[in-house]
Amino acid sequence: MPLLPDESIKTIARRRIRFPGEDSDVFTELIHWIYRREFSSMSSFQETLFLFKLWIPAGRFEMLDMQNSMMSAILETILANPETSLLITAIDHVYSHTLRG
Repeated sequence: MPLLPDESIKTIARRRIRFPGEDSDVFTELIHWIYRREFSSMSSFQETLFLFKLWIPAGRFEMLDMQNSMMSAILETILANPETSLLITAIDHVYSHTLRG
């Protein structure tokens, strides 16, 4: 018996789930975290900026353990590169994309 009336499993599997306004790379990393409890890679300054983008949906989906791991990775990068302006850019991004309160 099909999962849903008038729907085959093949039809259901081909459907796309859309999250308007979400970056597909960010969403892919969220899914990776759900299954692996680790980030796919953490080796460059650019990836650290990506973590700040990831912070917003992780908060929206209440993934506190992911946010804690992100903060540890971000802090490591900032301490290793104190001369960068990463922090100001990233904080501006987070504040401009989250709700007040």
